Formats: sequence, C-alpha cells, structure tokens
Amino acid sequence: SPLDGSAHAAVVRLEELVLGGGLEGVVLRYGRLYGPDTWTAVPPAQAPVHVDAAADAARRAMTRGAPGIYNIAEDDGVVTSAKARREFAWSPDFRRGVGADVQAEARPLHGGSAGAARNPRRL
Repeated sequence: SPLDGSAHAAVVRLEELVLGGGLEGVVLRYGRLYGPDTWTAVPPAQAPVHVDAAADAARRAMTRGAPGIYNIAEDDGVVTSAKARREFAWSPDFRRGVGADVQAEARPLHGGSAGAARNPRRL
C-alpha cells in the first residue's frame, strides 16, 4: 500500500464510519488516476484508472451500487474491479465504447499543465 501505517489506519476508520453509521454507504477505492488534470496522461503500471472512468464509477455507484466497498481500477493482477463490474456494470474502458481512444491521449504532461493534485484551488 502507498499509505504509511497511520494514514492506512485513518482510511480504514473512515471506511468503517461510512459503512457502519446506520446509513447505507458506498466506498470507492480508486486506483492511480491518469488523464487530463492529473500528474500524467500515461497509465501507471499498477492499478491505473482514467479520470473519466473514475467519474463514471462514482455516478454508477450512486445510482446503482449496493452498500459496500468497491475497487475502481483497471485489473492488473493484484487489484480487481470485478465487484464494481458486477454490481453496477462499470468498466474501466467505457470510453472506448464511445469512440475515445485512451492511448491516443497517452502522453506525458509537462510542467505547464496545472493539475488538481498540484493546485488545490481546482478541487
């Protein structure tokens, strides 16, 4: 996990609060984001997820998802998004179905691009 022990414990506690507070909750565990306004347009090697696919997962989870925890990333042999695919028909490559080619925009972003991760005012 990229989180240190205390950060990991805090995330787990937040997930417990979402799921155990008497309300129905959905937790989305996103992989490593790539695409416009992120650090890179190139998919990372481990658990990549395009920002458009991540947004689509959030929309689908809110309208179709049952309470629970879902991994939102391209399957990479370590992480699987099978539950999200099954429960709310999400696909990490849904953009290809509407004619968009993820690889066509796969190019490194240079310092001039202001991404949300570097510019908190854009969040």
